Amino acid sequence: MKKILLVVLQSLLFTSIAFCQSISGVVFDDHGGEAMVGVTVSVKGTTNATMTDIDGKFDLPVTIQPPFVLLFSYIGYASQEFQIKDAADMKRSFTVKIKEEGKVLKDVEVVDRRITQKQMENPQTVETMGLQAIKQTASSTFYEGLSTLKGVDMTAASLGFVIINTRGFNSTSPVRSLQLLDGADNQAPGLNFSVGNFAGATEIDIQKVDLIVGASSSMYGPNAFNGVINMQTKNPFYYNGLTVYVKGAERDLFEGAIRYARVFKDRHNIDRFAFKVNASYLRANDWVANNMSPATNSWQPASNPGGYDAVNRYGDELLQQSSNNYDNPYFNRQYPGLKQFFRTGYLEQNLVNYNSRNIKANSELRYKITDKIEAKVAYNFGTGTTVYQGDDRYSLNGLMFHQLKAEISQPDKFFIRVYTTMENSGDSYDAVFTALKLQDYAKSDTKWASDYYRFWTNGSPGVASPASRVDNLPGFPKANSPYWFSNYDSINAVANSILAKYNDSLVLWHQMARTFADTSTIFGGNKRLVPGTALYDSVFHSITTHIASQGGTMFYDRSKMVHAQGEYKFSPQLKGAEKPLFDIIVGTSFRMYLPDSRGTIFSDTLVREYARDASGNILKDPNGRPIVKDSTYKKITNWEVGAYASLSRRFDLGAEKKHSIILTATCRLDKNENFNFISTPAASIVYSFKNNHTFRLSFSSAIRNPTLQDQYLYYNVGTAILLGNLKGFDSIVTIQSLQNYLNSANPNDTMLKYVNVPKVRPEKVQSVELGYKGIIAKKLYVDASGYVSFYRYFLGYVIGTTIETIGLTKEPGQIYRVAANSPDLIMTYGASFGFNYFFIKKFSLNGNYSWNHLNKLGSNDPIIPAFNTPEHKFNIGISGYNLKIKNQEGFGFNINYKWIDGFEFEGSPQFTGSIPTYSLLDAQVSWEVKKIFSTFKIGGSNLISKYNYQAYGGPGIGRMVYASILLDINTENLEKKRKQQKTD
Repeated sequence: MKKILLVVLQSLLFTSIAFCQSISGVVFDDHGGEAMVGVTVSVKGTTNATMTDIDGKFDLPVTIQPPFVLLFSYIGYASQEFQIKDAADMKRSFTVKIKEEGKVLKDVEVVDRRITQKQMENPQTVETMGLQAIKQTASSTFYEGLSTLKGVDMTAASLGFVIINTRGFNSTSPVRSLQLLDGADNQAPGLNFSVGNFAGATEIDIQKVDLIVGASSSMYGPNAFNGVINMQTKNPFYYNGLTVYVKGAERDLFEGAIRYARVFKDRHNIDRFAFKVNASYLRANDWVANNMSPATNSWQPASNPGGYDAVNRYGDELLQQSSNNYDNPYFNRQYPGLKQFFRTGYLEQNLVNYNSRNIKANSELRYKITDKIEAKVAYNFGTGTTVYQGDDRYSLNGLMFHQLKAEISQPDKFFIRVYTTMENSGDSYDAVFTALKLQDYAKSDTKWASDYYRFWTNGSPGVASPASRVDNLPGFPKANSPYWFSNYDSINAVANSILAKYNDSLVLWHQMARTFADTSTIFGGNKRLVPGTALYDSVFHSITTHIASQGGTMFYDRSKMVHAQGEYKFSPQLKGAEKPLFDIIVGTSFRMYLPDSRGTIFSDTLVREYARDASGNILKDPNGRPIVKDSTYKKITNWEVGAYASLSRRFDLGAEKKHSIILTATCRLDKNENFNFISTPAASIVYSFKNNHTFRLSFSSAIRNPTLQDQYLYYNVGTAILLGNLKGFDSIVTIQSLQNYLNSANPNDTMLKYVNVPKVRPEKVQSVELGYKGIIAKKLYVDASGYVSFYRYFLGYVIGTTIETIGLTKEPGQIYRVAANSPDLIMTYGASFGFNYFFIKKFSLNGNYSWNHLNKLGSNDPIIPAFNTPEHKFNIGISGYNLKIKNQEGFGFNINYKWIDGFEFEGSPQFTGSIPTYSLLDAQVSWEVKKIFSTFKIGGSNLISKYNYQAYGGPGIGRMVYASILLDINTENLEKKRKQQKTD
């Protein structure tokens, strides 16, 4: 056996050496005749590839026998294929000319959003930002540049937390979109959604971003509900060398990034091993959320002398006697002029860290097991400080993500991928809850309100009470006037008219009462903590560095996620047949969530086991405290499994095969640990005419499993407890019915509405789409589509309270917000249109328009999530690349104008309001100097310099002017250049 193995190994080694030859040549631009740098030259169907050097030359070692196909490819250029038939072909020195193309005819040049034939025939709406578009984006980052693509919405909760969404139901928590980084879901395991590009890829390592718009669960699994953002980074085999990037901008923004990649050859001069390392650092002063408009749920307007609930001031939403408004005849007589007052809140800028920071790092190792099969291991890391908006506003301090991935794959054949993501919340905390804790440190709401109206009625030594001042206003009805008892309404109207005349005095007197309540310790309590003082800083630090069980507001989140996935593609073909019967894709996936919050977010609370005597009684220590035998945190796990299959067949029609039809059918089956099996089918038909016009009709479906928070949440925000709902929740009273009960002159129990909330279940959507892509008159590329979608079982929440009976009356107990589904069916529909017009060589005019509309079909269920999407929006832009000015080449520019229709943004009650119509003007100019391997760029986003709001409760986003330098050195090509110079 050993001899046989030795003979086999020697034979394989001899074969490898015998057929290890090199193919060489040079690649030129067909139009300009310039040598092309960075063109990928590969043996088709394998991972054996190289890239052209700075002179356009290549040298590709191969270890397989002819015949095979040599493939030349470069983003934005038509791929070229050459058949290597025999050994004589392998000895040729190839001179290859490639044409700029993006599915274009003859001499037409496509420079920005280039499309391939595969993209033309895709049954879904796919928006792509390629390498050239990433370089040319006018936005301050490539991720924000995605918002210029057709049908894409961008929402900024802060400078470091930008969210991309499509087709409605937008929010600052993008649970309905899936974001992939090199095929791996980069969501935060505890939050169950991606945090934008906070933990994504560095800008200099991104090769391409694809946005798959619409329901996509059949191929991508649960949570690909509204679409998929697929980011692909650069392969170190193709993109090697050193890249350095530096950018400076307004708001003290600095960004620096470095990338290094290298390829190692084996003894047969074959590229066998490659690695890359990336790192980037960003710092900036974040946008400030300082909206002082009254919140939607504020009981009073900004003109109210006793204050109001401002959007970005927290703690003032807790007002005294909210159900017994002081603005009525009784209080006008008992407490003249007091009416309704609000507690002194804290501004967000005193509660969060606006020193935004972000560090990202990535490393990857690749090894070619054979010419076709490749193994790779990658590690991604992200950390930093920013502000996130959900139900509240949160300061994310030192948030960290780790992702480790291993994969074995063969292009267009199979892959096996395993990865794990780990989250660490660092010192993150809830800013709104922190404001409430700061107030509690001074006084309870009841104590503060008591001091307030004590001063109002009694004043202080040497200071007359505001009540007496109001009572002495000319014409104001005296408190003991009999008219108050004979005709409340008319006398109250007279009182209010007098108060309106002296509103400035009321404001002053209320400020006196507020100052007394904030600073007085006569009747107990402490003074209000003042931002900027040593005591404030000390208490603030204590609150934000302790978890809820310790009286603080800090999160503890060490959640993890483990994912395994495999896919295999094959094309069975009958003997003698010209084409395979079908192209078949099968795949499966498994995911395990391991949440760990120590009870600060989820119901993984501390469980104690007490020591007991023989009778089962708990033993106590000498101080009378129970003796704890063991204590641990309750463990929560949640798994998902899925499998899918896709069949497609292409039919060429006509003698010249200028027409074709592609039929595709896909089905996926998913199972979550806590829910039943759910199928998500999809089907499409794509018709192509002369390869220049493509029509598509598709049906797709998707599901969204309840997040860990929908299932296991247990989070006390002070005013309420937020609950997940796996078992159902019985007998809570709606807030509206309780208010009606409390405000009624003759309350009775029948006025209280009790509700039972069924346990949560997955959301579902089904969508039909019709689209067209085509090239008209050789220079105009058009992409248009329309869709209609039907949604059911939307996940939201129900708010209610328990009831406590005190004597003969009923009072509110604990308020709960419980996860729930809406049973109602609703629909959305819309259309989009985009074009690229190549009117002059190397110039492109592009634009797009999107329309999205929500139809609730008569439903008034408040559970249905907010659409949060403008009905109309459009982009219009012009760009140019590789322009020549006098004797200098390499100039480029890009100008884009974006207009967004105003819409209603619905978040939590505190963060619900109108987003006004706004527009953005982004522009950049660049100069690529090939001799020094550098690109200089200057530009700006939102150059109109108007602050705009993209999320209600979030900051106003202003202008950002920037300048950057990119140094990109291919060290392998430099070495080849040096060797060539020595030879010459």
